Amino acid sequence: MGQQARNGKDNGGKGVLGGAVVLAGAALLSKLIGTLQKIPLQNVAGDRVFGIYNAVYPFYQLILVLATAGLPLAVSIRTASLLEKGDRTGARRAAAAGIVLLSLLGVAGFALLWAGAEHFAALIGDPAAAHSIRAVAAALWFAPALAALRGYTQGYGDMRPTAWSQLAEQVIRVAAMLMLLRIGWSAGWNEEKLAAGAMSGSFFGGAAGLLLLIILMRKGDKDGPLRDTSVPVLEKKQRSRIHMEREQEQEREQEREQEQEREREQESRWSWLLRIARRRARRGQKPDGQSVPETLAGGGFRPFTQEMRRLGVLALPVALGAIVAPVLGAIDAFTVPRLLRQAGLGEVEAMTAFGLYSRGQPLIQLVAMVAGAAAGAIVPQLVRLRRAAPADAADAARLALRVSALAGAAAAAGLILLAKPLNVMFYTDAQATGTLALVGSTALAAALSAVCAPLLQGLGALRIPAALLLLAALAKAALNAALVPPLGIAGAAWAGIAATALAALLGALAAARFAGALAAAAPRSAGARLRQLAATALALAAMSAAVLAAMRVVAVLAAPALPPRLAAAAQVLAGVALGAAVYGAALLRLGAVAAAELRRLPGGEALAARLARWRLLPRRQD
Repeated sequence: MGQQARNGKDNGGKGVLGGAVVLAGAALLSKLIGTLQKIPLQNVAGDRVFGIYNAVYPFYQLILVLATAGLPLAVSIRTASLLEKGDRTGARRAAAAGIVLLSLLGVAGFALLWAGAEHFAALIGDPAAAHSIRAVAAALWFAPALAALRGYTQGYGDMRPTAWSQLAEQVIRVAAMLMLLRIGWSAGWNEEKLAAGAMSGSFFGGAAGLLLLIILMRKGDKDGPLRDTSVPVLEKKQRSRIHMEREQEQEREQEREQEQEREREQESRWSWLLRIARRRARRGQKPDGQSVPETLAGGGFRPFTQEMRRLGVLALPVALGAIVAPVLGAIDAFTVPRLLRQAGLGEVEAMTAFGLYSRGQPLIQLVAMVAGAAAGAIVPQLVRLRRAAPADAADAARLALRVSALAGAAAAAGLILLAKPLNVMFYTDAQATGTLALVGSTALAAALSAVCAPLLQGLGALRIPAALLLLAALAKAALNAALVPPLGIAGAAWAGIAATALAALLGALAAARFAGALAAAAPRSAGARLRQLAATALALAAMSAAVLAAMRVVAVLAAPALPPRLAAAAQVLAGVALGAAVYGAALLRLGAVAAAELRRLPGGEALAARLARWRLLPRRQD
């Protein structure tokens, strides 16, 4: 019996991490596409257009995240919580309420950006940015509904619709941007029109992502209703035979009445969602025949507005916590160009310098996006485990923090060491390489911050993300004012290091504290902790040596025969490949990562056994 319980626990945990891997992989691919699309933008249009793009986009992200970041997670958590109680129609109602609420916020955000474009451009310090602000505002027609439906499918434990829609959104966005850049370049557009064309890609990407997600959800409903794939296997096995027979009988009744229901439905914009809600109402019936609470499909408007208020209360704190990066970007957009102009640069020179400063931002966003996507996928299951198995929830939170710290530290070291070849590979020259290295060093803090906000939400700490946001924003603004006039864009980079490190450190401490309140960590001696820390430091040192060696070998053997960009690309690829291999092997062999942690990953048992055969794991590790 104990072994069965252990297997059920392991399967449940691997399901959680499996969903996180799917979503993180999709985020990685989509963010890689998003990162690479900025290369032709800078190469074709120059640093000023690149500067306008990077000045406008953080402000759009700020409004978008305020409108969408918290609510999809709230819908995901509400869906998971209602499914745990067996209220499937309530889960549908939460999705519908999220769509309506997000759509209203999207319309408000569109109106704000469109009507205030000139005012916001003046705050940025470049009137040419007004067209770009209006172009990107149009994306808010699609992004909110897309975000709500993603949160709904994640609440069911199915990460595939979200993953595919993310990829479709990025591919179409980049394709539209490149097409408009080519058209504009051929037609002789000026810099402000080129920047506006580049920003318009978000509109087309959002429309494509929403369309694909709706198609996938409707297809899933025809093939078989969305199921709660994250429910632990042991829980399913423990259902009684009588309950299973009742479910089968309800399913047959549902199939008989399906055609009649379809004829009674009124056509509307969201008729497909109402059809799903009504179809699922019978599956949510209690054993005594009484239905679950009223739903949007037939319960009137009052329960629907109550659900909207509940989602708003749940979403606001995590939305405030999730906008740390967009807020810091918006603060940079509003302060750095103006401070540079006050220091003596002209309008064009200031925006060009801001473009140089922004070169490292896509790489940091890549790290934060992957970490945040993986953590967001864990949250619905974390909510379940917090009630049913607090010790498992605490362990999952600690593991997420450790993985983000290990990955973020490696990313920061790699970006610092590879700053020059990355600069040349992506942007054709080595201008502001020192600033790019400084920005790259924030990868560790970015990874931790991206993970801490959803973890704290899942652990029940609703106010801490908002407090961390406020602290980071105030620190960034104050440090920009103090450091940018004497140091230029390097001062903005140093300000970012300090502000993000402060927020990440406090967030990690808070997440660890709340995890400890659920269940204490396994006792470990101070010597064991020091050995693990020393092993991680040695692994980073070995990785750094491998990266430098790879760069040197490529520079001596291949660089003389290659063009500068290809030589830089060869250095980057060789450094990343060798550095990642050495880092992973060193973490395992030195004991920084234990076999027990590996076994909690999807396919972890086979992976740990294989690594043990390769002698990458110490023999006595558990």
